[in-house]
Amino acid sequence: MLTTALAQTARAFAGSDTGVTHAVGHLLEYYDPAGKFSGATFLEVKTYDDYSITAADLWAVSTLSMTVPPDAGRALMAAGPLSTIIRGELQHLPVTLPLSEATPAHLDHMLCLYEAIRTMLPPLGKNPETNQWVLSSKICARKRPLLFPVRDSKVCIYLAKNKRMGGKSDQLGWFSRDIQVFAHLITDPLVCAQLREVREQLNKAQRTWSFDWCDLRLLDAVLWMQAMRTNDQ
Repeated sequence: MLTTALAQTARAFAGSDTGVTHAVGHLLEYYDPAGKFSGATFLEVKTYDDYSITAADLWAVSTLSMTVPPDAGRALMAAGPLSTIIRGELQHLPVTLPLSEATPAHLDHMLCLYEAIRTMLPPLGKNPETNQWVLSSKICARKRPLLFPVRDSKVCIYLAKNKRMGGKSDQLGWFSRDIQVFAHLITDPLVCAQLREVREQLNKAQRTWSFDWCDLRLLDAVLWMQAMRTNDQ
């Protein structure tokens, strides 16, 4: 699985060529302040509380094509069992801690945070199973962008070389497995070098634009843009 994910990540950076021009082109679309993608807007939403879910967080995740119904928003923000668990788990996850330095204890708290949001929210929309885990993933990534990747079905399927999500050894879509894959990617020397080169080229191409300062978020964007274009073909 790790070998497959690395190969797919290499394709997301280079396309059919060498270098990172392919990924840079995708990211210039994604972070265009006047474009149709969420990169610039998501970055502009300030964080007002590192240890609880606020209206700003829900607005931020809504820019990632996620609808948050009123009852789900209340469960996340109002005093109650879910918000208490969220605050408690976030206190065990330092804001500045990257995924590459997470200990087994941190990973346990990451799983507890993710599972609490996924299982304790009211049903969402017409496809509650998909919406539930995607919303949980995006909220976790919003609160701790150095630790949680923005996981969705497009990226999971792409990293598994277009295999459906599930529990088999060559499939993604399970939190513990996905986190291991992203931890492997974000610490791979070649991926790290490609991220540095991408960032340099983006800053040269558009000096006044804002780009994600967090490598994990930048990798998220590279993979999502490639997955979206691959899945649409």
